[in-house]
Amino acid sequence: MSGFFAAEAPPALTVAVREMHTSATPRRFSCNSAAQAAMAAARLDRTILGALQELMGTGWPNALAQIRCDLETVRVALAAEGALGDRALLRAQSHVLIAVAGTLGGLRVQRLAEELNRAAHTDGMPTIALGRALLQEIGALVDMIAEPERVS
Repeated sequence: MSGFFAAEAPPALTVAVREMHTSATPRRFSCNSAAQAAMAAARLDRTILGALQELMGTGWPNALAQIRCDLETVRVALAAEGALGDRALLRAQSHVLIAVAGTLGGLRVQRLAEELNRAAHTDGMPTIALGRALLQEIGALVDMIAEPERVS
């Protein structure tokens, strides 16, 4: 995609990234308030989405189409028979989901993908319920971003 990072980052995004990287102690998101819990449960963080849209400028429709394609590709891979028993596949696909959903602001998908990734890296295997929940959330997120006008 030509010019993917050609636009200058919005000032708020630049400040947030700079603070994150210069902080003496890494900050992790935790739900210690009702507002944070509500944000964690949000399917799509419009602030993150808006920053990405601003950053992409005229490339936004193409970027959104690529994001939808990436989400659908992962959904198909995870829905395949036997996928929940394949640790290598789970690690790879959850890694993609963490990145794509996080970039977009898909907080629920990102959180579930992180859980799946942890399970795939330990001796425990992910539950069928976790896999189903993740597939459902990916589908809901794809539906929400199906048309660029809906996320503008």
